[in-house]
Amino acid sequence: MRMWQGVSGLSAIEGIVSPAYTVVTPRHDVILASFAAHLLKYPPVIHKFLRLSQGLVADTLNLKFPVFAQVAVELPAIPVQREIAGVLDAAMREVRVLTETEKALYALRRGLMDRFLGGKE
Repeated sequence: MRMWQGVSGLSAIEGIVSPAYTVVTPRHDVILASFAAHLLKYPPVIHKFLRLSQGLVADTLNLKFPVFAQVAVELPAIPVQREIAGVLDAAMREVRVLTETEKALYALRRGLMDRFLGGKE
């Protein structure tokens, strides 16, 4: 529904999905799921989705599957996709760790500020 905003995700869970959403399964001989997950969030690809989405205003834009299926992108060989996805996955894990560390340090800072400047003991 909101591919033009970069809203997509990779899931290993099988289950029921709202009919408002489209679920696609990659052909493993063409594209790896882990690579596709990153590719669908790549700004030039998202821009293609925006140009091809239909709707009266931004909030109603929708990329229908028949149009999505026609979006052409160049794909590297499977081994290269695997390597790229591995590097990007590792980078995303590092970003998550750094974000969690930043939140913890911010909370610690607030606690220290409250204790030393707020007169709390």
